[in-house]
Amino acid sequence: MNRLKELREEAMLTVRELSERSGVSEDTITKIENGHRKGRSMTLRKLARALGTEPNQLFPENFERTIEAEESALEVLPQGALLGLAAGRKELLKLGFQDAGTWQATRSLLDKTLSSVAVESGLAYRSIVKRLSEKQRDVLSAVAQGSSLSASEVAERVGCNVSTACHDLAVLDEHGLVSSDESGQSEPTALGRAVAHALNRGELYFDEAMDHIATLVKAYEWVARVDTQRVAEKDALSLFMHQESIVELVRDIAAAAKPSPLARQAWENLAASGRKR
Repeated sequence: MNRLKELREEAMLTVRELSERSGVSEDTITKIENGHRKGRSMTLRKLARALGTEPNQLFPENFERTIEAEESALEVLPQGALLGLAAGRKELLKLGFQDAGTWQATRSLLDKTLSSVAVESGLAYRSIVKRLSEKQRDVLSAVAQGSSLSASEVAERVGCNVSTACHDLAVLDEHGLVSSDESGQSEPTALGRAVAHALNRGELYFDEAMDHIATLVKAYEWVARVDTQRVAEKDALSLFMHQESIVELVRDIAAAAKPSPLARQAWENLAASGRKR
């Protein structure tokens, strides 16, 4: 039996009563109990509070996944701040890894630098973006641009019918990208705003990619100079893992980079002139 349904019945509550206690719609509760929908962490918290239990007692695996994604977004983008990342990264480089002191301080500096580069390059949320359809991306962008929107308002903005908007909003809610209240109004979460920003940033061109890679090369050079014989075993392992993270991010940036429209046009013109000869 579904754990949520089991706890609800143990508390001798109907779906309607649990809805009234928790503020979660009856439809959402029914879909979660039937396995047609996975509750995001905020929804699970509300239901758990109403049932007098802990959120991870409902769906431990799903709760840990969604809360990890939300906390990761808040860590990378404190309070949803998306501006000033480039300036922040330059400030980190200005400070210089050699001035970081202990490996713990250096690790913190590396984490901030990697997060900054990942967000600036648009790669931080690539795995999430890949799971969304084009229409769902449009819906997320529409919600991120407004303070709070109903399904009908979303449908009007993206040019679809209300039932499609409701379905896409439900999918975005499951991914932890939007939050919907009992009145049906939806607003973006911190993670949702970050993903919407990544969607709207445009393509990553060679010049910007090389700037990011130069930053990562500097970080790697410093890590490579750390004497692993003088740090604890767990710190040495962490150091190697950071090296791998830097190399993987460099590979991802290089793979995602594209020539600028001007460069592409120049190549096309050159190719065209070659065909005419």
